[in-house]
Amino acid sequence: MAKRKKRTARINEDDRAYAFDAEDRLAQEGMTSEQVSALLAPYRPEQKGVVPAGKGIPKPAQDSAESMRSGLPGFGLLGQIFQEGIGFPGYGYLSSLILRAEYRNICDTIASKALRKWGKIISRDNDSSDEKNERIQKIEARMHELRCRDVLRQMLVHDMCFGQGKAAIILKNTADDELSKPLFLDAAKISKKSLIGFRNIEPWWMTPSAYESENPLDEWFYRPKTWWMMGREIHSSRLLNITMRPVPDLFKPAFNFGGMPLTLMAKPYVTNWLRARQSVSDMLYAYSVVVLKTDLITLMSAEGRRNLRQRVKEFTALRNNMGVQICGQDEEVDILASPLTGLNDLQTAALEQICAVSKIPVVEYTSNQPSGLNASSDSELECWRDTLTAIRENDCGPALQSMISVIQLDLDGEIDADLIWRWDDLNEVSETEANKMFVEKARALSQLVEDEILRPSEARDDLRQDPSSPFSRIGLKDEEDDALDERAQEEPPKRNDRPVEGDEGEDA
Repeated sequence: MAKRKKRTARINEDDRAYAFDAEDRLAQEGMTSEQVSALLAPYRPEQKGVVPAGKGIPKPAQDSAESMRSGLPGFGLLGQIFQEGIGFPGYGYLSSLILRAEYRNICDTIASKALRKWGKIISRDNDSSDEKNERIQKIEARMHELRCRDVLRQMLVHDMCFGQGKAAIILKNTADDELSKPLFLDAAKISKKSLIGFRNIEPWWMTPSAYESENPLDEWFYRPKTWWMMGREIHSSRLLNITMRPVPDLFKPAFNFGGMPLTLMAKPYVTNWLRARQSVSDMLYAYSVVVLKTDLITLMSAEGRRNLRQRVKEFTALRNNMGVQICGQDEEVDILASPLTGLNDLQTAALEQICAVSKIPVVEYTSNQPSGLNASSDSELECWRDTLTAIRENDCGPALQSMISVIQLDLDGEIDADLIWRWDDLNEVSETEANKMFVEKARALSQLVEDEILRPSEARDDLRQDPSSPFSRIGLKDEEDDALDERAQEEPPKRNDRPVEGDEGEDA
């Protein structure tokens, strides 16, 4: 027992020594423990009305400066993070960032390019029955009517601007007290013809109402179960969510349980770009300085200083490449010009830093190929398409599948688990390459028919089902197809007309 107490005392002493050392590092960086505590403080709405009167905002368990002193590994690092602007600044500041073209271009480029091509609903077991096809067409028509693609794109933009993208499932005749209850994907909760649509909600208008902060094994541990939304309590199951860059649990309350905004991550790089751009502009505006050598001794008196100012005014007024510069016999003019070589490379490097943190190729970010930048290679564009594909499948996929399930309940009152969403390929080929690929495919099908591996009708079906094929509009199978298949089966194949070696034949 004595050894255990001694060991515990030593550990506590080490913790106190470490905390004091952290305080010294904070003092050197101009940070205090109160500022660090504010960095991790739960987010509070910046506008009135989000949380109703008399209702509080939940706080994490043991949210105090003392617990953070003993539990956080290094206040110096947190101070550095705060000074670099990574701490959550609030939605008002983030809203002002996207008014600048550099930030807005990042969000719009990724969101528009990721959903530049859409997709379609397919059957998991390749069921092509008329009933299944009719149901798929109804679902896709309803998705187009509810503008699911636009809602999903706006969710991506909100995620990159604010750290999370939310969209509410709007149903008919839903009372306020019902909004706080879970929305199960069941016909009992979502009846036919009850879906109004999906509506994007900026996180400015919402903050968490309840979440678990003591039991890590709980389902809702650091996950808001309900949200306050302008005085109304909304259950999380009624909200579609996209959070591409989640933060650690320690920072979730401070970030309003969202992720890291991409605009905030790019802020240091955009700041460098703006400074470099302005410096280059200033250098171009005043790249040369005219030196007027004159007798300063006679100009040191009061009368001389007045004469100096008048002389400089006259010198400046007459200074023009299209005019004549007049100098006295005891004066001499010299021009000091700063070299402009290398300015383009410096400005280019600052722009490439923005593209690096956002993972956008320069040609995609600027929509052209500025001089001085290396041309984007095919491998770079292929990596860019892989990034967009991952965003669609990993971040947009769950929200889109939830939309499809809700629409199925609204149309038919049940969910067909066999129906899944398939994204269109982002890779585009030229017309010449597409024709070449079709010719190769047609030759392969022809060879398979000749080898009796496929029937002519099966090859025709394959051409008709390929949307990129020129024959995708071929009519459905008719009686002529059956007659063609029968003739193909009756006629002996040409390759077997000659007797095989070792076969004596009928006349032998």
